[in-house]
Amino acid sequence: MRCVFFLLIPVVTVSLHICREFWRDYRVRHFLGGSEEGRKISQWLQGQPIKPDVAEALTSEPGIYDVLQKWDAHPDSRLWLRHAKTFHTSLFGYAVRQNVFLVAEWDGWAPASIIHELGQHVKYVIAKEVRLPDHGVMMDIGCRYGAAATVITHLYPESRVLSYEPVPYHRFLCELNFVLNRAIRENIDLQPAATTEKMPVNKILAAIQAHKKIGFVKFDCHGCEFPAALMLSNDTLSRLPLVVGKNYPEFTARGKGYHGAVRVMCQQGWKMVGLTC
Repeated sequence: MRCVFFLLIPVVTVSLHICREFWRDYRVRHFLGGSEEGRKISQWLQGQPIKPDVAEALTSEPGIYDVLQKWDAHPDSRLWLRHAKTFHTSLFGYAVRQNVFLVAEWDGWAPASIIHELGQHVKYVIAKEVRLPDHGVMMDIGCRYGAAATVITHLYPESRVLSYEPVPYHRFLCELNFVLNRAIRENIDLQPAATTEKMPVNKILAAIQAHKKIGFVKFDCHGCEFPAALMLSNDTLSRLPLVVGKNYPEFTARGKGYHGAVRVMCQQGWKMVGLTC
């Protein structure tokens, strides 16, 4: 009898796995086959499997297919979607419609990153401790999954967000998340081109200096905050009412420039995670 029991274990395990995969595929087909938009998304995927929660998210808002078409020529875009998952957040109670973000499955810290970004970087604006001026500009340097830009466009629908995200798969998911959460995409300018992997510090500095109504700058760019602090003029620094973000000293040399950048951040009152004054 004991031998029969042990023989049945692999049979039951395999059967459960087959049932789970069948149920998963059924749910995906249900979401992608239930509308014209879903069928177009299914054709775009070209047979790449995706998770049921991702399929549900992709078919929840019109306009998703337009984003996918934009990325059609990128060789890895379908693979990114295959390895995407959904992350639900209340966005600190703010009434963003979907409250769901597509994140990269291999980014195990992605949910923590979104919560951290909102809790540390945007809390001053959510709490209205700092207000963006009418038709003001937010510089979102290191957009990642688009959480900060999404909240800002809902809090300040007349504002303009300049978002910089050079990592292609982050940018891809970021564009989808703007549609999912009904962010006002006309007010969000994503720069630079998705084919670059390096943050264009010079272009960012030129944009900061060109706009006179910047109300909020967020640096989360793995080291570009240090050259930016050093290269901004005193006049421009004085016009920035709020600079938040995170310092990444591991991505820059601990030389004279590093200490000079830290001194500028401290003098200007930048609210950077990891900044010790």
